[in-house]
Amino acid sequence: MNKTRLWFLIGLSALGFAFFSGVSRAASLPDAVEFGRVIELGDVAKARAWLDAGLSPDFEGKPIGTGLMIAAWTGNLPMMALFVERGADINKSNALGEQALLHAAWKGQRAAVEWLLTKGATPKRDGPLWAALHYAAFAGPGDIVKLLLARGGDVNALSPNGSTPLMMAAREGHETVAVTLLQSGADPSVTNEWGDNAEAWALRQNNTSIARLVASSDPALRKPFNRGLAPRSQPVPDIADRLLARARILDAQGKRSESLKLYQSAMTAIRRAEQDQVRAQARKAAAPPRQVAALKITARRSNPEEQRASLHYDRPGSGIDAQQIQPGQSPGAANGRVGPLGLDGGRIPQVGAGGTAIVGAQSLKQGEAGAGGQVIGAQDPVERLLAEARQLDAMGKRGEALKRYRQAAKLLKQF
Repeated sequence: MNKTRLWFLIGLSALGFAFFSGVSRAASLPDAVEFGRVIELGDVAKARAWLDAGLSPDFEGKPIGTGLMIAAWTGNLPMMALFVERGADINKSNALGEQALLHAAWKGQRAAVEWLLTKGATPKRDGPLWAALHYAAFAGPGDIVKLLLARGGDVNALSPNGSTPLMMAAREGHETVAVTLLQSGADPSVTNEWGDNAEAWALRQNNTSIARLVASSDPALRKPFNRGLAPRSQPVPDIADRLLARARILDAQGKRSESLKLYQSAMTAIRRAEQDQVRAQARKAAAPPRQVAALKITARRSNPEEQRASLHYDRPGSGIDAQQIQPGQSPGAANGRVGPLGLDGGRIPQVGAGGTAIVGAQSLKQGEAGAGGQVIGAQDPVERLLAEARQLDAMGKRGEALKRYRQAAKLLKQF
């Protein structure tokens, strides 16, 4: 065998070895779901093996994000150190704009928050973005709020919808956090895109002690409180509250994977609600009010019990166009005008756009209304998917449950 042929065979063998080694290495790397599961369980050795095999230190798993983000969520300092040592971007954002520092703050992982800050994580973000201080104020760990403020967090940071950390504390009823923020210079007069300030958030959630804290000392300087849209025009916050409550229970039971999915679903639901409310208010502002064209009264002298009166409008609206006014009932009551304590001694009717009473929304409780007062008859598709996911998860069908969560998340992104 001549030397040329020998060197050709050696080169071919080396090329084949390199090719099959590359295929083997690629086959050994995880997909996003497996990566998220292993990192959440804290398998540092497996993570190191993947990184040694060529996995990017900023590879994103599901559903949180990078290995550093997942480790920050669980408070796993050795795992966090591994990814940072291998070049992970400490301030990288996931698809929702969240960073490792935000995840650690949300979960109350003080040691992880402090570690990230010492490694260069920035508590103050440029532009209207969710910051770690928002998440800490929402979740409630006062020590982390103080730590973030001490390290340069913006006490009046604005989220994409213009909300501040003080609004988050007011919504969730974290009075100690609200006091800390106010003492650090939080401005209670700031309003978000909906025109709500911290006082409005506190009152809407019946957190009256916080409302008193953030209210102006001079009543003449305060705007009248606007309770916003009817309760059923904001279905997702109710869903989010239930998801958060269930997630906390699962977390306390040590079921971190199931808890994690619910936390993520809750945060997505809250953000969708923000967008829905802005759209609903825009539609309400754009639509001209209907005008009453006629008042029709029918009565018989011999039978006053059958007296009826109905309002007819210049154009049709949702529900019944001609409202029936019962004997002894005021037109205002029939028109669905609901005050702070409800209608007619606290009884709130089902009402439609323009105040028209409607019936037949079997999926809703009496008194629940939609944007502009309209009862929503169809069940929210996201709520249905989340309900199915919870049922499947309870049956142990984790794969199918995860598909439902993904479908819900995909649907939410369309809004």
